[in-house]
Amino acid sequence: MMPGLLSRISFARLVMAVLTVTAIVRFGAGARSGLTMNAGDFYQTLPGPYVERINPALWNSPDLSGSAAFHKDYYLYGPVQYLTLYPIAYLNSYAGIANVLLVVYALLIAVTIVLLWRTMVAREPGRRVGVLPALCSVLLFAPLIQCYVQREFEVVTFLIWTMGALFLVTERETLGGAALGYVTWFKLLPIGFLPYLALRRSGRAITGFVAASLIVLGLAHAIFGLDNFLMFSTSRTINDESTSTHIVGAQFRSLFGAPATFYFDPRQSPGYLGRGFCDDWNETNETIVSLRWGLCGLNLRHARLPSRGLFWAITIAIGGLFLTAFARHERSLATHLETKWRTIWELSLVLMASVVIIRAHFYYLIVLLFPLVALLYRYLMYRPHWTKSAALAFSYIVLSAFVVPLSVSSGVIGHNAWHLYMHYNIYVYGEMTLFGLVIAEYWL
Repeated sequence: MMPGLLSRISFARLVMAVLTVTAIVRFGAGARSGLTMNAGDFYQTLPGPYVERINPALWNSPDLSGSAAFHKDYYLYGPVQYLTLYPIAYLNSYAGIANVLLVVYALLIAVTIVLLWRTMVAREPGRRVGVLPALCSVLLFAPLIQCYVQREFEVVTFLIWTMGALFLVTERETLGGAALGYVTWFKLLPIGFLPYLALRRSGRAITGFVAASLIVLGLAHAIFGLDNFLMFSTSRTINDESTSTHIVGAQFRSLFGAPATFYFDPRQSPGYLGRGFCDDWNETNETIVSLRWGLCGLNLRHARLPSRGLFWAITIAIGGLFLTAFARHERSLATHLETKWRTIWELSLVLMASVVIIRAHFYYLIVLLFPLVALLYRYLMYRPHWTKSAALAFSYIVLSAFVVPLSVSSGVIGHNAWHLYMHYNIYVYGEMTLFGLVIAEYWL
């Protein structure tokens, strides 16, 4: 073996070793902060009315009194969360729940790393890439760390979704469809996979999707009563707002709303931008990172930016490119390896469209680990032009809020790094770059 090649291999191993140690330390720091910072959206959904019956101590626990669901007779999220985490109802406080999930979620993240790795290296006998790139990508990713620290249920749903992707990639379609069907009944966002499976004419996957859905809904109705879930209710309200279904409907209506113009002048509506498309935009909200929200935020600095027109142009372009490539792939004769990568890119695009485009909190971006890890392994195994690798690094760094802890980045620049990240809608550039990279691979 040539000395130059040996030196390159040794350097690559050194870089991977440094990244692995850094990732473990970074994740460990997040786990340590999770001992005290443990309340996010998951906290707001507890305890759930069934707890009043089976564990009055948790139902009345003082550390849950600040939850939006405390002593309420409804469920804020879908039945999958409450079915999957049913055993935590027997713990007597949120502190107890948080401590247990800190350990359980760490184990689930480890399993997710292995599943991601196995998905990307499936049917690649001649190209051996180990698990460490997946490990580093996952443990350094800020949205995942936030999910973990706040005990968000997305840690569980992403694991199950990744398992479903592995099943589909390895042609165990019934199990793959069942996994997608199961996670759908958390926030309904993966419902877009059902028309995708129909488009692929995957009868077994559709059967699995429908069967899992019926089982979830049947169990939920028997244990909790489906009419107690806001997503299934047309009459219940929370905090003077409509039900979650109604709120989602309002989000979609804003995309078509007649009162909206194609650009807005923030000087004429302080704090908010225009009507219709950007009706709910508020510069004080520093949690939402969807494409739609980002375009509305850009309006603050560019008053005549055609936010809604640009949104539709991007959305139609992504959809058109997807359908055109899909039709081409359907007509071609593909090997098992080509079918594998085609499936990975299609799952990535449907997942991104379901989560990123209309409404997403920062921690929702945990799902972007799937396309990010897929691109990383694709590039490691097939050696693309350096520009693609640079673009992937840019997208990952941006979507991870620059990777380093915000306390460190804020100290370095002398400003609140998170405020600058959200104020200038920096995440939009990472999202668009990732869409571009995935579509480019899908078109190959």
